[in-house]
Amino acid sequence: RDAKLENIGLWIKDLRAEAAAIKAEIASQQERAKAAERKAERLEGYLEAVLAGNKFSTPRVSVSWRTSKAVVFEDGDEAAFCAAHPEYTVTKTEVKPDKKAITADLKAGAEIPGAYLEERLNMSIK
Repeated sequence: RDAKLENIGLWIKDLRAEAAAIKAEIASQQERAKAAERKAERLEGYLEAVLAGNKFSTPRVSVSWRTSKAVVFEDGDEAAFCAAHPEYTVTKTEVKPDKKAITADLKAGAEIPGAYLEERLNMSIK
């Protein structure tokens, strides 16, 4: 009986040590993943600067661009825009501009003081 209890106690200690080691490995892997994501973002910025909107393609990788439109506020202050144009706001837990409505009206030709559509290039890597 004593041997059985001792073995179970040792097994519990071993399982707890294994769980701690797994948790430490998870934390290490998460940090490695974050580092890889940051490095990919830096490299993407470099590639974007080098290509400057031009396409690049090989059998193994293809870099292309697509245009998109986004609402940009002249003063960069969304709160000030909301105060000036309450008809273009959406209320959740915070007040912010309704970019979908603003985009739709700007595309329809409306003049909205403090906002305009900006055409951007977005890189796609496949």
